[in-house]
Amino acid sequence: MKRLFMIVALLTLMLPLAGHSETTMALGPDVTVTQLSDRVWMHTTRHVLENGQIIPSNGLIVAAGEDVVLVDTPWGIPQTRAVLDWTTRTIGRTVNRAVLTHDHEDRIAGLPVLRSEGIELFYAAWATLGAAAREGDVWLQDTGTRIPVADGVEVFYPGAAHTPDNLMVWISPEAVLFGGCAVRADAATGLGNTADADLQAWRRAIHYVLTRYPEPRLVVPGHGDPGPAELLVLTRGHIARAEDAARDAP
Repeated sequence: MKRLFMIVALLTLMLPLAGHSETTMALGPDVTVTQLSDRVWMHTTRHVLENGQIIPSNGLIVAAGEDVVLVDTPWGIPQTRAVLDWTTRTIGRTVNRAVLTHDHEDRIAGLPVLRSEGIELFYAAWATLGAAAREGDVWLQDTGTRIPVADGVEVFYPGAAHTPDNLMVWISPEAVLFGGCAVRADAATGLGNTADADLQAWRRAIHYVLTRYPEPRLVVPGHGDPGPAELLVLTRGHIARAEDAARDAP
């Protein structure tokens, strides 16, 4: 079913090439860029945990008029520099705005690079950067807040879920939703890291997103393959099962 989800979503977006093997570019042994539409790319970093497990982490690059928006940094400083260099070479413009969707290392590991390049930052300041927040950064603090980042790019705060500060990004007219780590991929067997999660709020956040963006054509999770809107429904099912398990726990 995952393969069917991907084929339908990619055809709907009218990609210039149908297969990932033809649209994915390696920027090094642990970072790739995959084209999702004429102006949207997904960067994926493969990070090795201390236990040897390899975890892929996704973010986006969006060419939005005169602006180029980075959604989350790769999982490391060298990887972040590689993505920024690729953007300048390939798109012909440098990243000037970045959305940090929450405070975990798979989202903000490249923050020093963004600071050194003077890139404007959007995030939920009260939980994402804390003392590292700076004047001039753009902060979202109230549930339901929406802020335009660039042409056709909107950042949205649906409330606590995977973390207290997780943001999502909507890109139109492509109808691409970057759900980040608040959305699980089709292959996921559960919610993943829930150390900072609020299950009840997470369920409300998914409902809020479905209400605000009822027809995304492609949903990009923080980890794993993109898919259709069904990923939001699948995530809601994982939340329900986690809530049941929590209630049944001794």
